[in-house]
Amino acid sequence: MMASPISAQTFYKCLGPQGRPEFSDKPCAAGSTRQEKQQPRDNTLDASGLREPHLIQENQRLRQELDSQRAGGPPAVPPGRTPSDLQAERIDGIACQRARRDLELASNSISPNHATIQARRSAMYGACGMREPPQVTIINTPAPSGYRRP
Repeated sequence: MMASPISAQTFYKCLGPQGRPEFSDKPCAAGSTRQEKQQPRDNTLDASGLREPHLIQENQRLRQELDSQRAGGPPAVPPGRTPSDLQAERIDGIACQRARRDLELASNSISPNHATIQARRSAMYGACGMREPPQVTIINTPAPSGYRRP
């Protein structure tokens, strides 16, 4: 048996007892108020004319981004996106999560190596797209023995 293609099939649109439309491949029941025999339309869209302008626009955007990077300017933001959107996307990214985990492991080790911790901290800030805050070193020297506060 061969099945006929969908576009050649007929369907029926009937109005039921409550006035709601009902669709069926069989003629409407006796209780329906109205019956329409319909043919389905093709479900295709010709987008060939839309593709070329989109590609031209994308090429122009990529050229502008490349030119701004070569000039040393900030990277171009994609249309419809804000820098904060892109920042949030980087912070939630897998590379940022891995770098954050590596820093936590290095910091919580039994014998922490301060150079390794500093390197992991810098790697985390780079992977997450954050600027590293300035570090202030506080040297706490104990008071000389025998020194009393006035």
